[in-house]
Amino acid sequence: MATLTPMRPPPPHPPTVQPPTTLADRNRADGTRALLRTGTGIVAVGALSLATIYILLGGIGRNGPHNNTGWFFLILTLMSLPFGLMLLLLGVAKWFRNARLASQPGTPS
Repeated sequence: MATLTPMRPPPPHPPTVQPPTTLADRNRADGTRALLRTGTGIVAVGALSLATIYILLGGIGRNGPHNNTGWFFLILTLMSLPFGLMLLLLGVAKWFRNARLASQPGTPS
């Protein structure tokens, strides 16, 4: 004869999460801080690689950089500056939106 196992009780309800109300909470909740931090880091890498081309690697002539390392740093610069600026501008736009929403009382997130 088969034995029946008792049913488990249902799991407790998850705690009620309050919507973010302050600017810092909004920025943390929707990824604005991550966008700003990542965009700033990528732009810094691009600016540093561009400075490295001109300061350490002899600059860029009419036909491009003077050596293979210069070409590598030029490619790194041309990839990171546009992408980093895009992330940074998106983060700034989200920060301004969150600041506007935080200044309006009673506005849901």
